Amino acid sequence: MKKSGVVYLGNSKFITLVRENLVIVIFTLIFTIGVLISTLFFNNKSLENLSFGFLELFLKYRISIGFLGQFLYSFILSFIFIFCVFIFGTSLLGLAFVPFFIFVRGMFCGLLLSALYLEYGLSGIAVNLLSVLPGTLVCLLALINVSADSINLSYIIGKTVVSSSSRNIYNFDTSRFFKKYAVALLITALGSFFEVVLFNLFQKFFALG
Repeated sequence: MKKSGVVYLGNSKFITLVRENLVIVIFTLIFTIGVLISTLFFNNKSLENLSFGFLELFLKYRISIGFLGQFLYSFILSFIFIFCVFIFGTSLLGLAFVPFFIFVRGMFCGLLLSALYLEYGLSGIAVNLLSVLPGTLVCLLALINVSADSINLSYIIGKTVVSSSSRNIYNFDTSRFFKKYAVALLITALGSFFEVVLFNLFQKFFALG
């Protein structure tokens, strides 16, 4: 009798990679859930109003102002999330609020996508895919990466409080923590610049505004 082949993934490189970056994987799933919820439940009146308000603001800072203003708008929006993750990550509150901020970031992306589609149809989808999404993914990569460090710090703070021992917090590499945030801000700036360049490159092909 011919034996059926069984694929064992327990020690595969992929499974090992997922295990080593489990927090990042979970945050990516949380972001995706935020996108899906905001698009699937878009018919909700409050979400719809929020979405079109966000679209109006998006177009205002993409069409009616210059390149520098567009860049600052994109960068500040991403910076707000990074700043919130940083602040809450220095306390126990980070265990709850860091995933929440990732979820909200996903909802923002989903709301913008839905509003672009309803307002401009396939052109709106094309604008999102060609000009908005690439830069957003770069900024998202930076956000999720530092979020993993922030929630790790929150967990260490929690262990320190529970065990009444300061050994855990003293072993935390503060220098590395701040360096990663500095790198994240640089990546976010590059992602925002990339997004604005692509938008100005492709917007002439679509009737927006």
